[in-house]
Amino acid sequence: MSFFLNRWALYLGVALLVAGGCASESAVSGGDLGTFEELKGDRATEVVEVDFELPADGTSPEFTFVTCGRLSVTTQQFRHMSWERIQLVVNSESYTRRSWRGRSPYVTIPAEMTEGCQEYTLRFKHWGEARAFGRLRVETQRAPQAGVELFYNTPDCFECDDRAGQLRNALIDTIQSATQTLDVAIYGMDDPAIIDAICEAATAGVEVRVLTDETSEAPGRRSYYDALFGYEGVASCGAQVEAVRSYGLMHHKYILSDADSASPTIAVGSTNLTVAGLEENHNHMVVIRGNRDLAQQFKQEVDQLARHCASDRLDDRVCTECSPACTEDRSEEGPFAVDDTTVEAYFSLGDNALNVLRGEARVEMVDAPNPACEADDAECACRASGSRFLCAYCGENGYGLMGEAEERLLVSMYAATDECFGVALKHAARRGVETFAIFDYVKAGSQYSRDNYICEAGIPTYIARWGDRAQVRNHNKIVLVDDAVFTGSLNLSKSGVTENNESTVVLRGERIAGQFNDYLRAEVRLLNHREIAPSDCL
Repeated sequence: MSFFLNRWALYLGVALLVAGGCASESAVSGGDLGTFEELKGDRATEVVEVDFELPADGTSPEFTFVTCGRLSVTTQQFRHMSWERIQLVVNSESYTRRSWRGRSPYVTIPAEMTEGCQEYTLRFKHWGEARAFGRLRVETQRAPQAGVELFYNTPDCFECDDRAGQLRNALIDTIQSATQTLDVAIYGMDDPAIIDAICEAATAGVEVRVLTDETSEAPGRRSYYDALFGYEGVASCGAQVEAVRSYGLMHHKYILSDADSASPTIAVGSTNLTVAGLEENHNHMVVIRGNRDLAQQFKQEVDQLARHCASDRLDDRVCTECSPACTEDRSEEGPFAVDDTTVEAYFSLGDNALNVLRGEARVEMVDAPNPACEADDAECACRASGSRFLCAYCGENGYGLMGEAEERLLVSMYAATDECFGVALKHAARRGVETFAIFDYVKAGSQYSRDNYICEAGIPTYIARWGDRAQVRNHNKIVLVDDAVFTGSLNLSKSGVTENNESTVVLRGERIAGQFNDYLRAEVRLLNHREIAPSDCL
């Protein structure tokens, strides 16, 4: 392995050496990086790393290499020396791949574009105003296998070269894997890397559809118009962009690549495709590869929204907007087997994923709260609602997924106002199940948030203030129940299941549950490191 890690010196002759924080004046002139064989069996990953310097005059070193399989090319700028916008361009005689223009651009060459081994040329484009210094890494990769994997960002890592961690790369990889179709259902998008990747797919001939919320149809403070419909947005490069006129929000957050192929890819979770979503807010996505039947469920949701809810398809004879009466009645789908994990898919409005999570609920509006709901073992909860009180009665048909908890029930949630979610969590704690909950500090300030109810039940309840920057939010939507994970775009609220277009998955499997367990416990350690203890229950 050390031969591969250091062989660039043999090919290049002169390389930029970085030592003691200083760089030599001689820039890398380019060279041959050699041949990267396809990974088979137990063959180890082959890696070449080269330090680079990019002058501000736009000139670029040129590298050549031969690849016989899937390859990734990544860059890492030395942040103490530069933080410029750069771009990677790799091309063969028949294929060109461009990265996004950013500080840590990344590009993948798919295995299908290397059949029989192909020679590539790699160049930089420098979009900054000063010299850029960093390290180029070229690495063989195994072809993506069927399975489920968690990706998350690291917004509190100020020393990291990219606070998006592997999250942005995983999403770009999903986009770049598309060879036929790409469907994106997203509330918000403004990240330049994502925009570039979608445009690259569209200009390469991939059929691209992007569905978003109607608030982005016109420029404004809360609009993503420029990224979607503007002259540099994805519509301008050939993507079909539809604004969904929903009864509530078009709140989906998923990317679907090659839904009709034998090896589709789905990325679904809590992340908007924005700079804030990737670099500021605590977020995650799950990448699911290899199950066509599951992919068809996500495709059908896009088809339905485009068919009934797009702005130029509204039928005034039926309704004036895409209200619940206008959507198709869809039932939950699955489970679908994906390697060692089973996946269930739920799409609001048609599906009520809250019923799946905490069981069915019955709600009554009354003049005074029911005293019985104050008992420690109560199966109901009341709260003020205007001049009256709302009482929710829970558990009449069981507590759903949360009722299955035997060992752990761990929560990280942007917003949770559902009363029966709080009751179900309280009952699990009373059964001796390990519990804790992390809430966003802004949403926890709502009078309807259930954080205080949960805290008063003795459950460790963290109000997440991740840092000094006000924009850092806990945007995750995760409930971990033993070896099952409930996640997606859904906040635990009435509007999430009765008004918004939302996507939820339930993942069952020891390995994927273990990944979420490790992530949630790392989040708690980070809070403890910041001297944020469980709430004292205001």
